[in-house]
Amino acid sequence: MFKKLVVTGATLALSTSVAFASGTPYVGVSIGEATNTNNNTVVGTTSTTGTGNSFRGIPFIVNAGYGALLSQNLYLGAEVFGTIGTLSLNNSGVNGLKSTYGYGASILPGIMLSEHTLTYVRLGVVRSHFTPSNTGAAKNTNYNINGGQLGLGMQFGLTQNVDLRGEYVYTAYQSFAGLTKPKQDAFNLGLIYKFD
Repeated sequence: MFKKLVVTGATLALSTSVAFASGTPYVGVSIGEATNTNNNTVVGTTSTTGTGNSFRGIPFIVNAGYGALLSQNLYLGAEVFGTIGTLSLNNSGVNGLKSTYGYGASILPGIMLSEHTLTYVRLGVVRSHFTPSNTGAAKNTNYNINGGQLGLGMQFGLTQNVDLRGEYVYTAYQSFAGLTKPKQDAFNLGLIYKFD
C-alpha cells in the first residue's frame, strides 16, 4: 500500500513539474487606484479615533512572473512585484497614510475560461513603505510594514504575447505606531508581456 502511494505521488509530482516546466515567463506594468484606510490613528502627537482617515493614490506597479497550465483549464503562476511610486489623489482625515513604494510576492491559481481568458486569485505577501500624509512633525515619520494580500483578477489575450490584466487586491497590514491594522483596496489595470 505504501509503495503504491509513493509511486502515485511521484508520478503526480513529475507530471505537474513537467507541465509547469513548459510554462511561460512574463513581465508587466500596471497602474491603479488605491485607498489606504485605518480606524484609529496615533501618529506623532496627533490622535484621531473613528473612520475617515484615508489616502487615495495612483500606484505604478512592475511585476515579473512565471505561469503555466497544470491541466487543460487549471493555471498556476508565481509573481514578484514592486510598487515604484504613488501619485497622490487626495487625503482625508488628519493622518491619512501614503504608501509610497513596496514589494512582494504572490501565487496566482486560476482557471482558463477560454483559450485567451484567465481568471485567477492572488494570494500574496507585501512589504510597504508608509508615510503619514498630514503636515507637521509626524510627516517625517516613515514605516516599513508587512501585509497579506487577497485579490481577484482576469487576464485577456490581446496578441500572442501581450495580455490585458485587470484586478482588485485587498491588503491587510499589521498594526503599527498606534494604527489598528490599516487596510488597502486597490483596482489595477495593466499589460503583461509573455516570453515564448
